[in-house]
Amino acid sequence: MTQEVTGMPEDEGLNKDKSKGDLSTDLAVKRTDMATERTDMALARTVMAADRTLMSWVRTSLSLTSFGFTIYKFLLYMVQQPESPTSKLSAPEGPRQLGMIMMCMSLLCIVLGMIEYYVIFRRLGKQQHHKVLGASFIIAILTALLALLLLLSVITGIDKF
Repeated sequence: MTQEVTGMPEDEGLNKDKSKGDLSTDLAVKRTDMATERTDMALARTVMAADRTLMSWVRTSLSLTSFGFTIYKFLLYMVQQPESPTSKLSAPEGPRQLGMIMMCMSLLCIVLGMIEYYVIFRRLGKQQHHKVLGASFIIAILTALLALLLLLSVITGIDKF
């Protein structure tokens, strides 16, 4: 019966250690090693997937920040031109508000991405010890700071950029 399941005769896989009095099989050791290796690889895939997801959040946040700031600056420039059709806008604060809305959405995106990343690593931390503060998380923090800085410059009207 054992030969049909494992493909080896019954006595071939047994490693009898008479001095310790225990029986273990080479097959059981190999299976345990393979299971450990598979678990480690699955954990590595999960960590890489979390990093990719956070980087997607960062990319989205950067796009919203840059697009919002560009719209604000371009439309502000157009409103200030005397011969421009946009100079006669009834709501000259429109470009500023649109830029602020997009930058607020950017901050929301990056914060949600960082929370999701942290939750995933917290769940993984119960099984394995992993650091949340990796390269992708640091990049996300820097992106959030950049978005916040640009948003504050639009809110305060400081045109240093």
